[in-house]
Amino acid sequence: PIVGKSLTFLLDGVSVGSGVTDSAGRARLRYNIPSTLSVGSHTLSVQFAGESKYNSSVGTGTLTVN
Repeated sequence: PIVGKSLTFLLDGVSVGSGVTDSAGRARLRYNIPSTLSVGSHTLSVQFAGESKYNSSVGTGTLTVN
């Protein structure tokens, strides 16, 4: 696992927080969905900016609000 690396979490392209990878290589973000977020599908992305030893990377998923 890659430990101690900062990741940025984005919802619809807007940063909603960051997390640091743990001993298992996972980063977590506790996030409360605002009541103003519209019903429907939203893009959730996690970005790693990269550094000399590792390339940048982005993972994307869908958050559905009912």
